[in-house]
Amino acid sequence: MIRAFAQSVRDAFGSENVYRFGGDEFVAIMPGPDEAAFLQAINAWRTSFANVEIDGNRYNPTTSAGYVSGTPENENDLKDMLRLADIKLYDAKLAGRNAVLGAEFDENRRASLDDDIARLHDRRNGETDSLTGLPSRMYLTTHAHTLLDSPALTGETFSFVYFNVENMKMYNERFGITAGDELLVFVATTISEAFPRALVSRFGDDRFVLITYGEGLIESIEHVHAAVRL
Repeated sequence: MIRAFAQSVRDAFGSENVYRFGGDEFVAIMPGPDEAAFLQAINAWRTSFANVEIDGNRYNPTTSAGYVSGTPENENDLKDMLRLADIKLYDAKLAGRNAVLGAEFDENRRASLDDDIARLHDRRNGETDSLTGLPSRMYLTTHAHTLLDSPALTGETFSFVYFNVENMKMYNERFGITAGDELLVFVATTISEAFPRALVSRFGDDRFVLITYGEGLIESIEHVHAAVRL
């Protein structure tokens, strides 16, 4: 999948302009064109990757992109532009699947970049999700053993539950990002109330994961489904 993704980016932006930035993230640098041309290249990449074939099988993966346009005057400007593009990528991930968000790099952006980077650092390294107030994915993966190894719960059977809000991108497009955020907060509150003894976390975007124990698991899940369906 990573190789297919890399090829789709190279096809859209040119092999000489594409770099693997780490993990599943890639950077494309296009000299010269205006923002409209850059967005055209982004759309070409997304279209080619939206129906990718791997070993004879068709897949429909989702992607996110953040971009920044402008002219770096020195090496520090280039580094700041990459950092700003990374921020916009993270914002796009929060906005839903297949989102693309960008910004222009100018004097005003330079002045506020440090604040943006500080907020990004807090979101990524904090143990609380800034939108819902739930523990973050990092907290769950780091502290789950505390619950599982608790002497008071010796002999308990634990359940791991994964919730996904379907069609979140469509909801955001129809009702707006603010309404989408309100829905995610409602879902988070509903899950927390339905599972008062659970360790509940926002696992990312529209996904929630919890670890719970005791009886009534199915009833609690059905309660969440019924409440969100309304």
